[in-house]
Amino acid sequence: MPLVVIDRALFAIALGPAADFVWQIVRTVTNADRARAGLGGIADHAGWTIGGCVHLGLAVTAVKLALDLPQRTAEHQTQIASAALMSRPFGQLALVVSGTVLILVGLQTFYRVYCGDLDRWLDLRSLHRVVRTSVLGLGLFGLAARGMVFSAGGTILRVAAIERRPWHVRALGSTLREIGDITMGPVVLAVIALGFIAFGLVETLSASYRRINVQ
Repeated sequence: MPLVVIDRALFAIALGPAADFVWQIVRTVTNADRARAGLGGIADHAGWTIGGCVHLGLAVTAVKLALDLPQRTAEHQTQIASAALMSRPFGQLALVVSGTVLILVGLQTFYRVYCGDLDRWLDLRSLHRVVRTSVLGLGLFGLAARGMVFSAGGTILRVAAIERRPWHVRALGSTLREIGDITMGPVVLAVIALGFIAFGLVETLSASYRRINVQ
């Protein structure tokens, strides 16, 4: 495949995550989806912001690849930022709080799975009951996978901050590797991968069946 085609494809791929980042920030700042009051609403806003930032990182990576720019790994950048923050007053506390927030988002995600709260704005009433049930099941499975990764990442960040070891902070890829190193790790990773795929399919359906409040 010609390199120019690959470069254009990478730019096109970057647009999607970049657009989602903008949407997640607008969603958070304006409360467009009318998040619930209390801790659940705070967790919703935190989840939207974190998800948008992750997608922005993917967009930046795609652009750098398209332009053939040198880049450090996400893990190295994360560790440098953590070390810089830890050297500041209250930096260690900020990292501990960040890790705690990630854990709380993960726990809130598990709670949503328990309650069957996939997406309050996803209207699937026009689909056949069997299809609707299947979509909800896939979405909840995907939410559980996301909750596992949020909780693991938050735990790693919190421990690294408490022990003042910024070079132990992990990005997404290394968080998954850490999970893979535990007992039954490969099985857990396979489940998480399937969950991400399932969640991706549900997000694709959201483009057609999701209600967006404009008032």
